[in-house]
Amino acid sequence: WSYLIGINAAPLLLYGYDKSIAGGNALRVPERVLHGAELFGGTPAGFIGQRVFHHKSRKGSYQLQFWLIVAAQAIAVIAIVYLGLA
Repeated sequence: WSYLIGINAAPLLLYGYDKSIAGGNALRVPERVLHGAELFGGTPAGFIGQRVFHHKSRKGSYQLQFWLIVAAQAIAVIAIVYLGLA
């Protein structure tokens, strides 16, 4: 549970931070970092962060990569549960 809480806190905080500094001169969070946090299990918080902070929710290229990560995770979960790979 600790891993799931931590990996979901990370993208939520990253989205909030990146949105708060957007348009300024501060160093932004690279998209690959956001996607990395999502890839390792943070897609639920990534989805929530996009909606709460209205950040990256309309950028088509970002959304495509995000939903490909979601699909890959769904396939992995289905394979683990239904094919007995666990």
